[in-house]
Amino acid sequence: MVYGKIVSFARNGFHDGSQFHLAYKRFRSHRLGVIGLVIVIGYLFFAIAGPIIVPRDPTAMDSASRLAGPSMAHPFGTDHYGRDVFTRTVVGARASLQVAVLSVGFATIAGVTFGLVSGFFRGYVDEAIMRAVDVMLAFPSILLALVVIAILGPGLNRTILALGIAYTPLMLRITRGSALSVREEEYVTAAVAYGERSWNVMFKEMFPNLFPTVIVQATITFAFAILVEAALSYLGLSAQPPTVTWGIMISEGQEVLTVNPWMSIFPGLAIIVTVLGLTFLGIGLRDSLDAQEDGTIGGGFQ
Repeated sequence: MVYGKIVSFARNGFHDGSQFHLAYKRFRSHRLGVIGLVIVIGYLFFAIAGPIIVPRDPTAMDSASRLAGPSMAHPFGTDHYGRDVFTRTVVGARASLQVAVLSVGFATIAGVTFGLVSGFFRGYVDEAIMRAVDVMLAFPSILLALVVIAILGPGLNRTILALGIAYTPLMLRITRGSALSVREEEYVTAAVAYGERSWNVMFKEMFPNLFPTVIVQATITFAFAILVEAALSYLGLSAQPPTVTWGIMISEGQEVLTVNPWMSIFPGLAIIVTVLGLTFLGIGLRDSLDAQEDGTIGGGFQ
């Protein structure tokens, strides 16, 4: 077909001079992005492999080692039950990863799907979807999540659902804004004129040009999901003991903060470093994929 000759960047592949190759070269020279990538790789390693390589059971108690400071035996010290804080900090990364991956995945799939539908069909469909989004965006994401948790009750799975619902409107609005622009491109118009199915046009022709915008926003949202989950755990609204999360560790450490600050300091540092790493990575991806020379524009490629 004629429209097939007018392709998006994704169809160029990973060959020399392609948009992906140029973006990769730009990212390699982006210091913040590279630092963020290293931090995120370390976080993923501990979150996935940590529970296997840590030497102790995160719930094992030792009354003889209560509230011990950092040492060779306990690098991060112990808590008021004698549990190893290092082990619990490493294991806590897995809960945050689970929440972030599933909630952001839910928000991205739902947001991109409805955003594409809104941007492609426009008119009454766009109007109806965006009015619903405006209502949801009238509330801060964390407040919307709290409302969902108040209805469903606390728990890790409910937190995932709550955050997924809370972040969907943001992903939808961003996708829809880019989709409205891409909808006017010649290859999309040609595909519609040749009778290509709407679903194929949206996901095969339009989505590749939206991918940079989506991946950057998903990375930033991932960081916020980790932060909000920690806050909800701290308040007792997310995972419940004996599940180990960074928020629960900080909450428990508050009781003995003046005696043993390590209980709160190390999980707090883990949250800060992880969120900063994801933010740096998002900035690096944005600067590498965003408006540049070589014919790129706005959050996508042409």
